[in-house]
Amino acid sequence: ALRGRMGDALWQRVFEGWPGWKCTREADAGPAVTIPSLFDIRRSSIKSGKERYLLVIRSLPWLPIVKILCTGDLHLGRRSSRLPSAADVRTVSGTHSWDTIVSVAIAQSVDIVALSGDLVDKDNKFFEAIDPLRRGIERLALAGIDVVAVAGNHDHDVLPRLASTLGSDRFRLLGRGGAWERIVLERHGQRLAVHGWSFPQEHVRESLLTSYASEGDRSIPTLGLLHADLSANSVYAPVTLAELQARPATLWLLGHIHAQSSKQGPGVPTVLYPGSPQAMDPNESGEHGVWLADIQNGMLTSLKPYPLSSVRYETTELSLDGVT
Repeated sequence: ALRGRMGDALWQRVFEGWPGWKCTREADAGPAVTIPSLFDIRRSSIKSGKERYLLVIRSLPWLPIVKILCTGDLHLGRRSSRLPSAADVRTVSGTHSWDTIVSVAIAQSVDIVALSGDLVDKDNKFFEAIDPLRRGIERLALAGIDVVAVAGNHDHDVLPRLASTLGSDRFRLLGRGGAWERIVLERHGQRLAVHGWSFPQEHVRESLLTSYASEGDRSIPTLGLLHADLSANSVYAPVTLAELQARPATLWLLGHIHAQSSKQGPGVPTVLYPGSPQAMDPNESGEHGVWLADIQNGMLTSLKPYPLSSVRYETTELSLDGVT
């Protein structure tokens, strides 16, 4: 009956596994058929020599999707370093990267742009950042895209000032003064809670999660937004992976570390460092860009990188054998 409703083409795609869709299995699932698809199939019983399975629908392609562009550590005012003299400095800056991010968000029809701190570099603050930031937010607002952000250690003092001068109801800076703040956004009839915390000063030596309270409706998917360091000895808001995954969030979006990484596991929130969208120096090797996340039916159903850095640094080894 289900196959008849879905049609043969969709049925085949489901049971061959949809790239980017994740099957979340219950802890008590027991013996099961593991299929990385839209469904969780659990063996419920064996009767008359026939196995019976319980089909748990986790997500359906016709339900609305809330699309989020995840990024941080833009460092407006900086540009990629140690480049050839012929490089066009206008295309290797944090400002150029921000303009590209805005264009990607509009082209991908995202609903929300989430910024995890250090939008502004501490050495190039207010005046270099205000015009590019305002232009980008105005473009996003015209496209109906909300922007949520927190302040990091670089822009703890300047980002609240920038937010106050932008004058846009589409831009929300969360957690000013180091106090957790929660808002609920609604898109396509779906609600998303965003919990954010901002740096109150340059150094924070204790875990910011000690003051975290997950108030509100837990049935709503939650995006946790913060600038923090997954290191116990850091002076930049140290947190642990276990602390984050013990909280009832759907996705934690972190800033501070410029290398991208994603920590995922069954039954726990995904923890994402999107990394810096623009590689700034040779220590920031590899792919850089933003991440695109889909939330559907209360779950994170897709999370994938979107490379866009105009510079890529790599280290290679050359043999000097035979060179005199």
